[in-house]
Amino acid sequence: MDNWLRMMGKPTMGSSMAEAAPQLIQLFVLGIDMLKEPLNIQSLISWLYSPMLPFGTFFGGILAETVIGEGGYRNDKCRKVVEDYISGKFTYHDKEEEEKLSEEAKAKRDENEKKERQLLVNTYLPSFDVPSDNKIDCTRLMTYLNSISGWSRSRSHFLSEKPGNEGWCSQLESLAQMCDTFVLLLESSDMGEYVDFKQVESWISTLYKGESFMQYAAQRGCRELIDSPSKMAADSGRTVWMNFVAGDVPTLDCAFLYPTERAKVKDSLMLWDERKELDYHHQMQLLPFFMTEEQLILVVTDYVGGEPAPKHPIMVRLESQVENLNDFITEPNLYQEETEKVKLVRNNNIQSLIPFDHADLLKWPQHLSPTTISTLVEYPFDYLMERMLNIVSTGPSSIKDVKTTMGTVAHAVIESLFAPRDGKSCSRVDEIEQRINNEFEEQVRKQIESCGAILYLPENRLDAELLKEQLRRCLGILLEIIRDNRLTVTGCEQMVKKDMGLLKNDKDWDMVGYIDMTLEDANHHPVVFDFKWTSSKSYYRDLLTANRSIQLELYRTMLSAEKQDSVERTAYFLMPEGHLYSKEHFDGIHCTQLQAENNANIVEQLRQSFFYRKKTAG
Repeated sequence: MDNWLRMMGKPTMGSSMAEAAPQLIQLFVLGIDMLKEPLNIQSLISWLYSPMLPFGTFFGGILAETVIGEGGYRNDKCRKVVEDYISGKFTYHDKEEEEKLSEEAKAKRDENEKKERQLLVNTYLPSFDVPSDNKIDCTRLMTYLNSISGWSRSRSHFLSEKPGNEGWCSQLESLAQMCDTFVLLLESSDMGEYVDFKQVESWISTLYKGESFMQYAAQRGCRELIDSPSKMAADSGRTVWMNFVAGDVPTLDCAFLYPTERAKVKDSLMLWDERKELDYHHQMQLLPFFMTEEQLILVVTDYVGGEPAPKHPIMVRLESQVENLNDFITEPNLYQEETEKVKLVRNNNIQSLIPFDHADLLKWPQHLSPTTISTLVEYPFDYLMERMLNIVSTGPSSIKDVKTTMGTVAHAVIESLFAPRDGKSCSRVDEIEQRINNEFEEQVRKQIESCGAILYLPENRLDAELLKEQLRRCLGILLEIIRDNRLTVTGCEQMVKKDMGLLKNDKDWDMVGYIDMTLEDANHHPVVFDFKWTSSKSYYRDLLTANRSIQLELYRTMLSAEKQDSVERTAYFLMPEGHLYSKEHFDGIHCTQLQAENNANIVEQLRQSFFYRKKTAG
């Protein structure tokens, strides 16, 4: 009822949430879960999206979006966001107050605030360093709980000074009490230096239960609301009795006594006669009938929670004693739809265009990539919404799915093991093989922490093990292909740029791409591999056969221009199948050459399609 009144802009009557665990209360259990290893990315994101945070929701939202975008927490971009927060990038001061301070006072204030922000990060956020084991220091957990407790009480005291914050204050106080109780349990236990999470989880299951919290306070001018007919204290003009169904049977005051016990205490105490007490409760149920002067509305439901609702005793009595009861019953048809038939008008003279007001304010990007230009040509509306208007989904639901994440992790592991190191121009087969044998396990774990943290969720552990097994086999096949064709790896995720004549800007290029792997053959001619983690064995083969592989052809054109040497061979390496597909010849049993159906210049076709889309977009 209060939700409806609030949406209608009317005074709320005062309500509470029963058996609830609001998101603010979840800071208790989410924070403890964040301390466990491997890091639970869902708990971290939910914690950062809390409606209140010790370091503010602005920074929390930015960090959460970065974690979602990267697929993990322990990576350079998330580290950069945290470092920016510590340095004060997300802190803003009042201009008038700034003008009153001297430069020395500002410097001292900034230094103190930086120390406070560093302390907050150390207390509430997981470390960026991957721990060598999964043990959590007991002191670390107690520091978190004590800090959350102190912050909750401080915040509650601040909010209590302003009306309308009663709901927040009750949640904050409950959060503080949970944390204090948990600290007492830790201090009284013999847990030792490290946390026993089995014991911790048993405590959480005891403490962390649904409670009743105030949702809205009663406001001036609101309707009078009572939760029991026996609380009706004065006459009413109109009364609405909601949820008029049978409830709990009233408990008698001395129902806990046996008849023999009642007989023994009868001489010492005057007990209320049970029959009279039952009559009293019945009379209290009838108060709305006695004290309503104009209209009493009984709202009766047939089902509650999908089950047939038991009839209220008064309703049973009315049905048996009132002959014309049906004259007073109104049954609204909630399933009836009011529709109006509209005549269909077809006007073939109107072009099927979607006009946008102020479209002149939209700016084309400074450059494109093989992925974005493909989206523009094939799905122009998606390009407009996502790339130009930046209307994209956010929040935990936008985390990449498991299959996409497995591909991201596979790309990152290949880059870490195959890319040239120590300033060398290339990586040869022997040194790559040695890296795989010595570093594979470590790199898989590191990259999952960096960009595939959802694989560490309990429901995805089997997928993580499967990824490790399939990727190890694919790396062996890839190494064999490189060896059989006498190739050397010259780069991974290598950036290439070229001026395609598509966009006007102040740079000498308008197309940028990142090639999964660049190689050289025995004659030092460049070769391109593009990796795809896919369950489809035909999609990329069909692209090559139809000569529609935009990504590979753009990479061929761009790398040829940069190296000033024609790229004669490009290929897709499909995982977890572990097979190479190309229009050109490669040696080995894991390679297949496909014959293209035509020799069209798809790069030029792509340019013309781009100009058409750009022209129609205005």
